[in-house]
Amino acid sequence: MPTFISTANEDFIHDCAVRLDGFLRAKGVEVIQKSWGDEKHPEPHVFLINQKDELAREANDEEAAFFKKTSLINIRSNNNAEKRSSRSLDI
Repeated sequence: MPTFISTANEDFIHDCAVRLDGFLRAKGVEVIQKSWGDEKHPEPHVFLINQKDELAREANDEEAAFFKKTSLINIRSNNNAEKRSSRSLDI
């Protein structure tokens, strides 16, 4: 199951997000890790809440797209598993 990790350059848990990324990758987990903001445009821990901020809107859109994509993958995977399971019951 892929994992989406989102943080910001001024996030007080930024380094934890980076460590989590490395830990999960070492375990073979597919990871998308995003760090938002830069020196000229620093972003804090909860920057995603400010919907008047263009970067927050972009970050939320990327995260939503990830969840839509992975949800569709899981639905298709579950449907295929159910089909295989029901075929094996047909005797």
